Amino acid sequence: MTNAADTNASDRQLLGEIETRIAGRQYHDGYVEPSEPINLVREPDNPHDSHALRIDNRQNEPAGYLPRNVAAWLAPLLDAEKIAVEGYVPCQAEREASRTIPLRLAVFATPTGLDALHKPAIDSLPDVCHGLARWAYEQTRRIRDPELIHDLTRRVRSAMREPLLPETHLLLALLPAIARELHVAKGFEAAVLLRELLGRLMLGRPQHYRNLTVLPLMWPDTPEPPYELIQTAIERKEAEVGEVDEDGQVSRLRVTNRAGRPLLIPEGAILTGAKQNRMVNVTVLVAAASEFALPVTCVEQGRWGYHSKHMAAAACASTSLRRRNLRAVHRNREATGQADGDQRAVWQSVAACLQCFDICSETASFTDGLTAVEDRLRPYREHLAPPSEAAGVVVARGEEVVGVELFDSPRTFAATWPQRCAAFFLDALADQSTQQETDVEHAKRFLDQVADCARPRIPAIGLGDELEFRNGHIIGGALLFDGRVCHLSAFSAAEPSKEG
Repeated sequence: MTNAADTNASDRQLLGEIETRIAGRQYHDGYVEPSEPINLVREPDNPHDSHALRIDNRQNEPAGYLPRNVAAWLAPLLDAEKIAVEGYVPCQAEREASRTIPLRLAVFATPTGLDALHKPAIDSLPDVCHGLARWAYEQTRRIRDPELIHDLTRRVRSAMREPLLPETHLLLALLPAIARELHVAKGFEAAVLLRELLGRLMLGRPQHYRNLTVLPLMWPDTPEPPYELIQTAIERKEAEVGEVDEDGQVSRLRVTNRAGRPLLIPEGAILTGAKQNRMVNVTVLVAAASEFALPVTCVEQGRWGYHSKHMAAAACASTSLRRRNLRAVHRNREATGQADGDQRAVWQSVAACLQCFDICSETASFTDGLTAVEDRLRPYREHLAPPSEAAGVVVARGEEVVGVELFDSPRTFAATWPQRCAAFFLDALADQSTQQETDVEHAKRFLDQVADCARPRIPAIGLGDELEFRNGHIIGGALLFDGRVCHLSAFSAAEPSKEG
């Protein structure tokens, strides 16, 4: 057996990283912990695959294999001593047998490998393809936009046909990790920008009613937003939201943006119609003239049949419902990369809300609950109406800040507030204990804490730079685009036992 990383370190040059996974885990008892380095071992006599590359953990216990389609081109390069490889499991991987374990391989070229990667001779069609891949790899050093690298990779791959040289496969496999590094850099730049932007916010005069205080947030200047809001675009027939296909998929909806500008779909929005009412899991900005698969969670358990082909942006989920769903969304994105919620937990929360207000809904629909309590919400709406210049609010009960809802434009905030205020008012209605008016300093401290715990979510699902907030005290996220906060929602992370 030969360790694939056994090469004189002084004679090799780092080419980059390959993002892959551990396959064949069911055949071995070993396990690779998050952050643990691995040993890559060739098995040329493997009866099932002569290119097999086994993965051993630090105790030299077999833990799986490289996927066959990766080993098919990586093994020949290792056998020819053109490259050396070192691997590790990313720190965010989860230790569960049912989870796919990601793997990152750092690839180093030997002097022989460098000559092969940069060979000038073109004697065949595979050589032409290799030259194209080498050009794409070299161009990435000049590109600052990670999405451009992804697009370049797709276009180069589509221009090629098998068979490809092992060296060509290697160069193409290196490109996604280069894009990821750019995503990381942009993400940290976005976190710094968010702190700067939040520092510009001005807090208006608090408004108080019964057990709730609303503190308006204003920007020093208010340029026109560079997007269309989902509900406005639907009304103008510039956008459609419906099932992904005729059969439908509970966790995804198809968004068609026909507008000439991006489409903003804020987290927590409830889209009604189609086969079930759904709640948006994360704020997204859909590119102009494009289709998009929107991650959602159902808020209507007892229906799976069409009310209409197309959906409306008709409501917003309550604070407790959004908070509970965001925990699952953050957890699932960390583990799988998918922005999925916890469907069972959301249905439980909807049922608890309906029970709290003694509401009967044939389909266990959250929007039925909102409709039933509208008369009881009206006093909150009348007493807690933010000024026209507000682009967002901090909402609090006494010394406890419930959360913050912020957009880049007063126009966007004004269009969303009639729906979004119910997110806060419904939970306040469920707890009628009297609270004193909240001091402005509590709101300022909460905004500082939001800025302090912001971290990049890489990559963003749609356009822009995405940040998430998760520190045990705060849960939420923000989407930055064109140097502004398109949408920010952050909530006090109450214990689950306190939530409906």
